[in-house]
Amino acid sequence: MREIEVFLADTHGGHKLSLLNPDTILFDDSNFPAEDPTPKTVSLGAVQEWLWECYQEDIQFVLDLAGKSRINVIHVGDVTWGNRHPEQTVDTSPANQARIAAANLLVWARLRQVKSIHLIAGTGSHEYQYAANDLVVHYLRSGLARKIDITALRHALFRVGDHTFDCSHHGPTPGGRTWLEGNELRYYLRSAMIGEILRGKTPPRVYIRGHYHTYAKEHLEIRGAEGREMVASDIILLPSYCGMTPYAQQKTRSSHTLDCGLVAVEVRDNRDVQIYPRWRAIDLRQEVDL
Repeated sequence: MREIEVFLADTHGGHKLSLLNPDTILFDDSNFPAEDPTPKTVSLGAVQEWLWECYQEDIQFVLDLAGKSRINVIHVGDVTWGNRHPEQTVDTSPANQARIAAANLLVWARLRQVKSIHLIAGTGSHEYQYAANDLVVHYLRSGLARKIDITALRHALFRVGDHTFDCSHHGPTPGGRTWLEGNELRYYLRSAMIGEILRGKTPPRVYIRGHYHTYAKEHLEIRGAEGREMVASDIILLPSYCGMTPYAQQKTRSSHTLDCGLVAVEVRDNRDVQIYPRWRAIDLRQEVDL
C-alpha cells in the first residue's frame, strides 16, 4: 500500500487576496425571489493570479509524487473568509463564498487519483460559525460526476495503515521572535504526546495545524508507555493560500513575509512516513531608493 495525504489550509475563499479559481461561477440573488438568481463570472487580481499559479504548480507536484497511488486531500480549516472583516471581500454571501471554496477544491476532486476530501473546521468567524463547510460539501458533491468520500469534521484523527494523523485548525504559534521559532511547537507536541502515553495510547505520527499562515515543522522522540521504546511524532504548521490582508497585517504586527503552499505526506506499508513540504516564502516589502 502506498498513498499520498495532502494537507492545505487557510485558502479563505471570498477575499480579494485569497485563492480563487478563475472558472468559479457565483450567483447574484439580491433581487430574489422577485427575480431568479443570475450567474456571474469572477475576475482575478494580481495576488490571486499568483496564488492560482502557485496552486497549480503544487497540485502538479503532488501528482508527480503520487504517480498511480491514491491521494486523500485534507483542508485544515478556514476554507472561506466570512463576513466579520468584510473589507476587500469578493462577496459576503455565505453561499457564494462556499461556491468559491468548492471551486478551489473541485480541481482536486476531479482528479482520478483523489479518493477523498475532508474539511476540518476552522475559525468560526471565517466559516460562518462552521456552516460554510456543510455548504462546501454540498457544492462539491453537486459538481462531481463520480462519487468520492467528502466529509466535514471538527477535529479528526485519520488512520492510514499503522500511522495516525491528528488534524485540527488551531494550535501553537510558530513563535513570536526569530530566536524563539519552534519552541512553542515542541512544548505543544511534547504535551500532546505525553497525554496520549498516559492514556495508554500511541501518539499520532503527525499533528497538523493551520491558522497562522506560516510553515513550520518540529520532530520529537520520547519514551513510550513502558519506557522501553522511543516513539516519534512530528508537528506541522501549514502555510496558506492567502495574501497579506489588512487584518493579517495587524495580527502579525507587520510581518513582511508570506508563506504559500501545502504539505504532502507519503505513507507506505511497513515504512515510516515521508513528509514533503511544498511551499515558497516571498518578501512583501517595497524597496524605494531615496
